[in-house]
Amino acid sequence: MEYVRGRTLRDVLAERRRLKPDEALAIAEQMLAAIAAAHRAGLVHRDVKPENVLVAEAPTGGVANLVDSVVKVADFGLARAVEASAEDENGNQLMATVAYVAPELVTDGRADPRTDVYSAGIVLFEMLTGRVPYDGDRPVDVAWQHVDRDVPAPSTLVPGLPKVLDDLVCRATRRDPGARPTDAGALLAEVQVARDDLGDPNAHTAVLRRVATRPPRWPSRPWWWPRSSRSSGPPGPGCPRSSGRTAAGPRRRAGTCGPG
Repeated sequence: MEYVRGRTLRDVLAERRRLKPDEALAIAEQMLAAIAAAHRAGLVHRDVKPENVLVAEAPTGGVANLVDSVVKVADFGLARAVEASAEDENGNQLMATVAYVAPELVTDGRADPRTDVYSAGIVLFEMLTGRVPYDGDRPVDVAWQHVDRDVPAPSTLVPGLPKVLDDLVCRATRRDPGARPTDAGALLAEVQVARDDLGDPNAHTAVLRRVATRPPRWPSRPWWWPRSSRSSGPPGPGCPRSSGRTAAGPRRRAGTCGPG
């Protein structure tokens, strides 16, 4: 497993509480690029949460500006093949973290790429608001709130957030899996359009139209990342055969799972 010098997104949120919209979208873009690589390889992560998102430290020391940071997704211990997740007979055993669990995992224990999309939407909600949408005295109470309630718009907790961010979180966290983006790559394209249009008060009216006509861009590494880790080719088909459990958001490195 690759050693990543830096902090988890949980550490960043503990220090900052919540992130600026451009920072949250920058981290979400690379996080989704890594999860999309797993989806292209036929895997569902099933435990997307801030503790499993690594924010790499710059070679000069300290975590770089979050907008330019390198983000990786780790801990594929609960990852399953899509086919195995869909046919899992042990449906009453909840294998996820309840604060980020998708409704279908609670009700029937089945997962597909849209399950990771839901969890990524909850992570984006937390980055924007500084809290998860549901809490309770018992984990089971939190889990069933995902089934019974719609995730609130982030702007209801942080007034002034652009509507395009509300739309992103709303689409990613639909209780009906069929109403969400089909996989992490589809949500990645929407995040990139939102980043491009952030600050435009009318941006939300054009996001879905532009997503339909533009495929996702794979994030590039910042200038300070070692040249040996750069890749000049297009994104690869998925993960190399390796025992490593770390996924690189921008591009794949030896022993990692990333989009390029």
